[in-house]
Amino acid sequence: MVIRILVSAATVLALSAVPVCAALTISASATVNVTCSGGVCMATAKKANLSATDLQTMLASGNVNVVAGNKAKDIAVKTSFDWSSTNRLSLDSFRGIAVRASVMVLGAGSVTLTTNDGGSGGLLQFEGKGSISFLDTTSDLTINGAAYVLAADFATLSDGIAKNPGGNFAWARSYDAGPDGVYTQNPVTSILAGRFEGLGNTIMNLSIDNADRGVHVGMFYEVAVAADLHLVKARVKAKGTNVSVGVLAGACGGVSGVTVSGSVTGAAGSFVGGVCGDLSGDMSGTNSSGTVSGKGDTTSARNGLGGLVGFLDGGTLSNSSSSAKVIGSTGWTAGGLVGETENSIYRITNTFATGLVSVGDEGTAGGLVGNNAGLHAIDNSYATGFVIGGVNSSVGGFIGINNGPVSDSYSSGAVASGSGNAVGGFIGADLGAADLTDTYWDTTTSGQSHGVGNNTSYPGITGLTTEQFQAGLPAGFDSRVWAEDPNINGGLPYLLAVPPK
Repeated sequence: MVIRILVSAATVLALSAVPVCAALTISASATVNVTCSGGVCMATAKKANLSATDLQTMLASGNVNVVAGNKAKDIAVKTSFDWSSTNRLSLDSFRGIAVRASVMVLGAGSVTLTTNDGGSGGLLQFEGKGSISFLDTTSDLTINGAAYVLAADFATLSDGIAKNPGGNFAWARSYDAGPDGVYTQNPVTSILAGRFEGLGNTIMNLSIDNADRGVHVGMFYEVAVAADLHLVKARVKAKGTNVSVGVLAGACGGVSGVTVSGSVTGAAGSFVGGVCGDLSGDMSGTNSSGTVSGKGDTTSARNGLGGLVGFLDGGTLSNSSSSAKVIGSTGWTAGGLVGETENSIYRITNTFATGLVSVGDEGTAGGLVGNNAGLHAIDNSYATGFVIGGVNSSVGGFIGINNGPVSDSYSSGAVASGSGNAVGGFIGADLGAADLTDTYWDTTTSGQSHGVGNNTSYPGITGLTTEQFQAGLPAGFDSRVWAEDPNINGGLPYLLAVPPK
């Protein structure tokens, strides 16, 4: 069973990061344009600041409710602070909350977070090293009116989900899973139909070598919604065939604000992703690095390898990227971001991939997507990684095999393959039902003289030299979405919403 929870595209695509110029910030600076009375600190101007030191002092003696109101609108935590009393901190935002520094609850204190209290389109975001951690897992955490159960280890989390699979759970603090040893089954064995909130915390050194050959393999067997977690130096390996494998979960509904580094490996006939093996909902603000591998000859079975997602079968993937190497042997379908897609409605937008993509004979490889099946669109995206295939493969700098509309996108990576193949600078093989609009490939770096391997005169695609790319945005690229800078991305176009690091 795959849980399907789709967040609206409008929510995913909203670039609603809390603005620096207009917000109630919590920082090391002196309190200004904030009035505090009776445990409530309210912004009185568009730009307001509450001293982190003042906030700590107030939390030592009572509950504190920090309110942005309709003047400041957003709340941004920019300086770390902590408290050890049993008192409650409430962050009440007219729109969004951005946590950019560590907030530590060192005693039995509580936290309430509220977004969109009067406004709309705001998100709870954990940016950079921002996190909220709890020393005491019996502390109360409430997010937008929903109560969350805190867990600080996998045994507690798995047991809690088994007892309440529709509940909401949060990761209490950063955790080193190395001493746990190697898990031979999913650390969380039950399906979570509720929500998991990582609170910006980190899980390091998670190792799974799945000997029981489960259908879904990852930290979670299956999760409906997961957000705001960092998985560092993870290792996940599944030995069984026809398995969905990902570091976060074998099967995911919605995912946001998750980062993964490490390695994930699957066997023939599997869907393998750096984050999720199978994604059936929306993914945003997510990135991966490391290696995604597919082992064994899989020419006779459907499969997919992707830097983020092995198999995408619905929803919107946005504002996300991957630098992972994606490597498959004979017959694999591989993409720098997504391996295989379902013939269903979805969208990939504001994304990029930079990692190597390689497959063996009779495989399919694309710098961004391996096989784009149709009834869906890809726009405002790019790929820069080296893409290589074996004999009788379909290989493209952006998409291996395409059957869907693509617009406002480009590829610049080198493209190479063996004999008997469809090889193109942008698309290996296009099935003829798709529309290409304002799409480009770099003729200098790709080594390819045409953009679509099986149709050298395909309309809607243009080859540009590296120098032409660097001279200004290609025709059709919106300057509100794209930018160029000689010191960023090698002078090639990059996405304002997802700048390369």
